[in-house]
Amino acid sequence: MKRLFIISLLFFGMSTLMAQTEVILLNYNSLEKKYSKSNEAIQNPKKNLKAKTWFSRGELLQDIFEIDIEYITEGIDKTRIKIYYKEPLETVTENLENGVKRETLKYERVDFILENNALVYFKRKKSVTDNPLDKALEAYQKALELDKDGYAQKVKDNLEILKNQYRREGINSYFAENTDKALADFEMVNKINNLDMFAGVVDTLMIQYSGIMAREKEDYKKAIHYYEKMADMNYGGPSTYFSIKSDYLMLEDTVNAIKTMEKAFAKYPDTLNVVANLVDIYIKARKIDEGLITIDKTIAKYPEKGELYYWKGRLLLNSEREEKIEEALEVYNTAIEKNDRLFFVYYDIGLIKFLQGQDIFSQAGLEKDLKRRTQINDIATEKYEESIPMILKAIEYNEDNPAIQSESLDILKRIYYKLYGPEDQRYLDVVEKINNL
Repeated sequence: MKRLFIISLLFFGMSTLMAQTEVILLNYNSLEKKYSKSNEAIQNPKKNLKAKTWFSRGELLQDIFEIDIEYITEGIDKTRIKIYYKEPLETVTENLENGVKRETLKYERVDFILENNALVYFKRKKSVTDNPLDKALEAYQKALELDKDGYAQKVKDNLEILKNQYRREGINSYFAENTDKALADFEMVNKINNLDMFAGVVDTLMIQYSGIMAREKEDYKKAIHYYEKMADMNYGGPSTYFSIKSDYLMLEDTVNAIKTMEKAFAKYPDTLNVVANLVDIYIKARKIDEGLITIDKTIAKYPEKGELYYWKGRLLLNSEREEKIEEALEVYNTAIEKNDRLFFVYYDIGLIKFLQGQDIFSQAGLEKDLKRRTQINDIATEKYEESIPMILKAIEYNEDNPAIQSESLDILKRIYYKLYGPEDQRYLDVVEKINNL
């Protein structure tokens, strides 16, 4: 089952249970009767005008939500579930991939799904009423409308509990792979925080989770809405802007993708990932001149950052300039002067030299004059020989990019085969390294 990396940071909203000598469970039949009486009360012309009627209803609905799960915490094991809720009616066992053992403990009104003896999520099969949390919120809002007896603080205290219940339900829905429900629950926390009594309260995790759920649903407009809130709060740093940019690109809105990265650049001008993303989007949008203006201003502020010269080189390579390759190589050399361990710069230089040599070799193959062909082949060989040390440096300094490592070895293999033949030890060594990747 998929996992959300941040979900594990948040418990189901209940503190870890202490050892107890007696377990007192909510009584389902009693709650049914109380709920029936509450329905009658809100239909009564006198009682439905009292804040107490609606406040009590809200508390009752919160209890209805807790029935059958009141002692359940994240990761609780089978033994403790049985202590609290006795033996299940049935236990279904499955063996999943990667040696994971799944057990479903089936009770009358709820199933508990465990993997490797730890609760993953629960699934309700029967409840006194549907959507008890939503109905509880409605009841508390009605109580506030009618309040003449000072229920506001009591309502606020219970709404704090209600927010935790929504968080708990949302996370449970996520692990049950019900993204729609998870998003709706997280959004309800945000809705409660927007009430006047919670003015100034911001739950950054719920805003972030709402954005993540919206993205999983491929509702990119809503995802942008939440990530922009995070950006306004300076939450998440540059990565928040990267997410917004990606969502705009999914909507094929390049204009706003660029504006997003320009905002990020204005806030984090010395963060290389921001510069990289901004340049990348300029390239994709074919706004090379704008990109060059931006990168030149950045270089003027941070002239010792070799990475900036690399990104200028990338822009030049994607430009329409007649001498773009020569200009890019010149900028790449400056990048190495500033930081001689930038493996991606060596890789780009090596790749350029390799492609130049490959193209010249192709031209030689079309040349009928033997002397001229030899001269062209010599030039191509020189390009290949210039490529070799660059590619070797790219391999030497590359510790965290397996894709470039593989591509670098592939270039070396092609060069060695062309220059030295398939029996040469240099060629054989590279082939062995490729096979061992």
